[in-house]
This record gives sequence, C-alpha cells and structure tokens, in this order.
Amino acid sequence: MKTAPETSQNGTSHYIHVTGICGVGTSPIAIAFHKKGWRVTGSDKGFYPPVSTHLSEAGISYYPGWHPENIAAAGRPDFIMAGGVGTASSNPELIYAKEQNIPVYPFAQVLQKYFIKKNSIVVVGTWGKTTSSSLLSYILLRAGMDPSYFTGGISLSHDTGALGDGDWSVVEGDEYQTAIWDKRPKFAYYEPTHLLLTSVSWDHADLYPTEQAYFDTFRDLVQRVLDKKSADGKSAGSIVACTDDAGVQKVLKKGPGIITYGSSPDADYRYHSVTVSTAGISFSIDHAGSTHVVSSPMLGRFNVENMAGCFAMAHSIGISPEQIMGAIADFKGIKRRLEKRYDSDAEENAGGNERGKGITVFDCHAPTPEKAMSVLESLREVYKN
Repeated sequence: MKTAPETSQNGTSHYIHVTGICGVGTSPIAIAFHKKGWRVTGSDKGFYPPVSTHLSEAGISYYPGWHPENIAAAGRPDFIMAGGVGTASSNPELIYAKEQNIPVYPFAQVLQKYFIKKNSIVVVGTWGKTTSSSLLSYILLRAGMDPSYFTGGISLSHDTGALGDGDWSVVEGDEYQTAIWDKRPKFAYYEPTHLLLTSVSWDHADLYPTEQAYFDTFRDLVQRVLDKKSADGKSAGSIVACTDDAGVQKVLKKGPGIITYGSSPDADYRYHSVTVSTAGISFSIDHAGSTHVVSSPMLGRFNVENMAGCFAMAHSIGISPEQIMGAIADFKGIKRRLEKRYDSDAEENAGGNERGKGITVFDCHAPTPEKAMSVLESLREVYKN
C-alpha cells in the first residue's frame, strides 16, 4: 500500500516545493503533505483568498514570484510539484531544478505516486465531479476507512485533501491536460479500480477540437477500467454511471461491471420523490427492493444526482445505507458551489437588525452557461417570490 513517509531513511524530514501553490489543485496536495509531516514551501505569481487563506492557516511558507535562491536556501527538495502558471518552461525555479537534477512532477503524477491506493475511486465527468468526489471522500472518512483523497474545490465539511493510511483513495479526475509538456488528461494517471461517471458533454475545445475527441477520452478510460483483471483472471473494475445523462449513454452501455443511478425506472439506484426548500433537499433512493430516504442541507436539484451517485458508489463497496445517509446529512457542500454567504432572516433571528430583511446571498462558480442556468433554476424553485 502506497503512503507518504514522514521522514527519509536517514531520519531527515522530507521536503517538497510547489510552484503555482495557490491553485485549487496544488494547494490541497501541499496542505496534505504538510499535515503528514513534510516540510512544504511554495511560490506563485499571486495569492488570493480563499486558497491563500487556507495555506496561511495551515502554516505553509510561500512567496510571490520565482526565486530559485529561496529553494537553495531551504535545502534540496525531494521533488518539485509544478502546477498552473508554475509549469512554464521559462520558470527559473524549474530551470534550477533541471540543473540540480531535482525531479519535477505535475500534480497528477504526485497524486499517482503518493495518493492513489490499491482500491482507487476516481470521479470523472464534465460537471458534478468536485462535489461528488468531496462528498464521497467524506462518506469514506465517516465510515472509518481513512482514505487518501483529493478534490479540486474547498470543502465546507472536511479537509480538501489528505494522505490517509487506509487502502482506499478518492480522487477527482480532470480530463484536462496534465501539464504544458504532457497533453494526457490528468485522470490517465489515477489507475481507477472504481469509476464514478457523472456526465459527459463536450468541453475544453482548446484541447479537444471535436466532440468525438472529447468523448473518446472518456471511452478509453471506461474501457481501461472494464479491462482490469484480478490475480485469478476475474474482472476487477467497476463503474457507477448516471444513466440519465445523454453523454454517458454514448460513452458506455449497460453490462457486467456497470452500476447505474438516476431517475430512470431501469436505474440500479433510482432516485425519486425529490422535495426542495430553503432548508435543503430530501429524496428517496430505491435499490434491490429497499427504499432509503436521503436528506441534505445542500441546495440545487443537480445535487440530487451527485448525492445519488455517491450513495451508489459507497453502497457498492460495502458501506451501509445508514452510514451513507448520516454523512450526506452532515455534508455542507463546496465553497463557491451555491454557497450561502448571507441570510438576513437568519441574522434577524440571531438578534441582528431588520435592515435588508428578506435578502439571501449565494456565491457560485458556475463556469458554463449550462451550469449557471441550472443554478438559477434551482434558486427560483426554492425562492419562488
């Protein structure tokens, strides 16, 4: 089982330097290494909340710009993790690393080397993967499985990344290129034994100039999972997929090793009876003759699919419905994913004044028109007036 050692063989502390440390991908990995006992430093062109806040709270040392002399003064790193703007070949810190024969890895390779376990759950899809991977890691944590995990968004309930000692990992798998010098999708490194496929809709046209090129990337990943074999030659890979999504239907067909979820009557895990309110979401999931009622403080009908997918994956690996439902009920969501920032009525009830009564403020990333429309529709459904 892979794990990140706290000290090297000679007893000295391990050391990692991160270029582009203020990214949503690099920062949780840096914090995870720091909490495991590694010495961590970082550099970036700029530092902005909320990521910079999390780095500072974790006690990680970082500085603006690229200064190889700072790395030299801190001692020789075990390796340098390069992310975001820090991956440019002209970066003086990467030039220094090459001159000193210090290994340089994009963060996808760091995940592969230190986070991925023999039971590797990878969450992929055009949307839904950040919330789903974060919730799924939270479910495994609550079930006492001590997973290693990584999510490309800041959780409001637990750490965004961690190096656990269990034999499971949960990683958000991004289909975008690994680095400037490596055009392979990041999820190509994560060796999934269990794949959660949320959705497939053409994206990243700069890397995938045609819809077929984009879809083929997911088809290749699906086939690699289905082709996995155990030592005795039996199938060892499994896929949990959203049967409601038209793109998912194009990427795979139902068969051995595939578990489906959705609102469709033929889904293996079928959700229905969805109710929404300002307090959150409630719905039912039918599976194998049993019905389970799930409640969550998160808003957004789109999150029902995310929760149903996590329920299906967690249940398929042996976690009880009661443990799953308890974790979902306590999971608060992801920062800037329909995050409630202010509620004047709640302020009034807490003893505040009545200025701005009836005002609720949400913060949401929603980077595509489809996602923005889904968020607005969800809010209109809850806040009808």
